[in-house]
Amino acid sequence: MIIEDKKQRILKASVQEFAKNGYEQSSTNNIIKEAKTSKGLLFHYFQNKKTLYLETVEYCLEQYSKHFKEHMQELNPDIFERAIEIGQLKLKLFYEDPEMYLLMMDALSDPPKELKAEINKRYETILAESTHLFFTNIDTSPLREDLDQNKALEVVFLTLEALSNRYMKTYKNHEDKGLADLPRVMKEMEEYLEMMKYGVYKR
Repeated sequence: MIIEDKKQRILKASVQEFAKNGYEQSSTNNIIKEAKTSKGLLFHYFQNKKTLYLETVEYCLEQYSKHFKEHMQELNPDIFERAIEIGQLKLKLFYEDPEMYLLMMDALSDPPKELKAEINKRYETILAESTHLFFTNIDTSPLREDLDQNKALEVVFLTLEALSNRYMKTYKNHEDKGLADLPRVMKEMEEYLEMMKYGVYKR
């Protein structure tokens, strides 16, 4: 438990440092100071700066995933309502922890070249898990009977993914990675969902 507490302090300090300064400009000395630990202990747990960055990104992704798991039972079984609720959960999480948001956006939209493959691999694992959760206990009864239900649900999910990817690309060079613009983005997403609903629901 003591070891885990020390690692947690280092990871939380790393989130702050990497979110503020990015991978290249971040200082392990700043992390050590914030975590109230030693350089020897930091590199005992994380080997080098590269490993520390990767594990910090993974820590953020895991916190992100955990946040949704905790609220899964509360989510609406209607796929469109669920999509909106998940967007609202994201807003709440990111406003509560903007440094985690900044680090995740930076790592996913503009990762260091030498770490890109590893970050993508870790993100895909979390994405697969999140996709499964997204489709769990969805009510398919409102869907049009002449449509393949799986394909109809997939279209909704792929549209949300495309909007998310466009958002990351648009804001990757902004200082706050689009955090201040999230409410507008959410409204835009709801407009797309509203248009899609009448393409797949019974008339």
